[in-house]
Amino acid sequence: MNTAFLPARRFAIGALLVALLLALGLCAFGCAPQKTSEEIIREGVTQEFDHMQDTVSNAMGGNTGLSQFGVDDKKFTNAWLSEFKYTIDDIKVDGNQATATVTITCKSLSQALNQWNTQLNALVADPSTYQLSEDELNKKIGSMLMECINNAPAVTTTVQLPYVLEGNTWKPGSNFETELSKAFMGATQ
Repeated sequence: MNTAFLPARRFAIGALLVALLLALGLCAFGCAPQKTSEEIIREGVTQEFDHMQDTVSNAMGGNTGLSQFGVDDKKFTNAWLSEFKYTIDDIKVDGNQATATVTITCKSLSQALNQWNTQLNALVADPSTYQLSEDELNKKIGSMLMECINNAPAVTTTVQLPYVLEGNTWKPGSNFETELSKAFMGATQ
């Protein structure tokens, strides 16, 4: 056996093994199956809805004016979304358009506000109301609001949330807010 060629063979075999290992290692990252559009949208919807109470509280940001009635925005949001749950029923992708069908359950804000309005009308019609100080009246109004939101029925609504692919990012499409508000206001289907 010619030993002069043995180190060259070992080097060639070693280099081949290193190249193969590198290719396999890179493939573990680069060759991993890419997420489908459906998976990406499902993950996005899940991330948003799993943090819905925080999202709504932050959006309200203390700017609702409820504090003048002695109502804390966070307590209001927690009461409103206390029965919040959702299921992602289906996601359909057609080119750069997609629709997520989501069933949402939460307390009906519209029914709570309608009940509150009825109570406010009764309050205004009651002559004893005019004997209350402004602070007492505001606290009574706030207490009535919280009672209405706490007692509001939970309503389940199925919505079609549109998404549009812009570049490499799926974003909410037109009518997204309208569809979402149907569920959170408590519109029934």
